[in-house]
Amino acid sequence: MSTSFNLTQQVKDFLKDQQNVWPLLRTNMAALPGVQTRTFRFDHHSIQLQFNPERIRSTGAKVDAASIAERACFLCENNRPAEQGSIVVEQDYLILCNPFPIFHEHLTITHREHIPQDINAHFPMMLKLASLLPEMVVFYNGPRCGASAPDHFHFQAGEKFLMPIDNEFSILKVIYGSLLWKSGTDTLIAIDDTSRKMLCIESGNPDRIIELFNTIYKLLPVPEEGEEPMLNILCSWMGDHFRLLIFPRGKHRPSDFFETGDRKITVSPASVDLGGLVITPLQSDFEKLTSEKMTEIFREVCMQDSLYKLLQSELKIVLS
Repeated sequence: MSTSFNLTQQVKDFLKDQQNVWPLLRTNMAALPGVQTRTFRFDHHSIQLQFNPERIRSTGAKVDAASIAERACFLCENNRPAEQGSIVVEQDYLILCNPFPIFHEHLTITHREHIPQDINAHFPMMLKLASLLPEMVVFYNGPRCGASAPDHFHFQAGEKFLMPIDNEFSILKVIYGSLLWKSGTDTLIAIDDTSRKMLCIESGNPDRIIELFNTIYKLLPVPEEGEEPMLNILCSWMGDHFRLLIFPRGKHRPSDFFETGDRKITVSPASVDLGGLVITPLQSDFEKLTSEKMTEIFREVCMQDSLYKLLQSELKIVLS
């Protein structure tokens, strides 16, 4: 698609230009190739730790209403650094370079207006972005599931195949997948790989994906009145179809996050973490985390087993 190619190249040029004029971005991008990593290998999947101290702003962000009310929104145009440029997409969205990157190409895609994080109103745009940026994964963190700016709607995007799940998905689907619905080549599959629970939609038809997503969204529990269900989403264009991974959540942060002293672990799982790339902003956590503890953290923040089984049963009934 020529449009996809044009935006992809435009983004690559934009990233280079931003590094030339923005010292903070240039410094953090230069440090990225040297970040330390560790890998935990399981039977059919892996989890990679990335020690990235600059990400403490996101991992440790205070997202309660009082804290948000006291700070200026860093995604609003008037509060962004003078050096931070943007690319307009579909009139209402702006592509920004993330100054604290996880990926070599890490974008924040924000709405022009200061409106809250609410995927239900913007989900079609997620599919549009995935098709316009076919070399990237577009991801969404709910307001209680890793979004460091829950008061200002935004997606993020990063290169494909840097999260382990991009390379492992095909085998996860075969080994741990349970087919909930199928029509032609379009499928909805539930996966529980013993660490994470996820729902996967694969289809080349955006309208079909929107319909299935809306069905799932309505069945997910809502933490409090007026809030959206707790979830993280990864979305990719795979050449002839979309792959949408939805991670239903049970908790925002694990209990270890709120401990003190040596028992505290500053890990706050969001989309990228559930994709198998876990960001650890503290050296001590990077060194002491084990595969068992990481599995425990994932199981704690993902949807509880009983609710996940109930969700699958309800989806089968609704979609039959």
